[in-house]
Amino acid sequence: MRTRAIDPQIALAVAQQNLSLALVLGAEGVLNSQRMAPDFVGRPNLPALAPGLGGCAAAFALINSDNDVFTPVGLGVGALACLYVIKIEFDRFNETKDDPLDWPGPKVFPGGLMLFGLLQFITNAQGFMREI
Repeated sequence: MRTRAIDPQIALAVAQQNLSLALVLGAEGVLNSQRMAPDFVGRPNLPALAPGLGGCAAAFALINSDNDVFTPVGLGVGALACLYVIKIEFDRFNETKDDPLDWPGPKVFPGGLMLFGLLQFITNAQGFMREI
């Protein structure tokens, strides 16, 4: 029997934001891993990004199930995936050397993705807390 776990519009918005984080994270990872030299410190590590991408995509699918069990699980998975993305991008941000001649600088991508991950973590966590 299908039941509505949370407001369908809220679930759709959170799920779409999880998917958009996965798409942006994947696109930036592929683009910059091809664009940057292999020995560049702070270059995206695609295998390390895979759990974050997979977690966000899984959260999208689980939240869209619109089920009393799977929707809260999807929100939890999404929150954990976002924490992982924050950690990966924070490490990348700290590893990257600052270059005052390069604007906006090499830290803009990891910093922006870290912020995106934080905002999406808050969104997933708020949805999860409504479920409890």
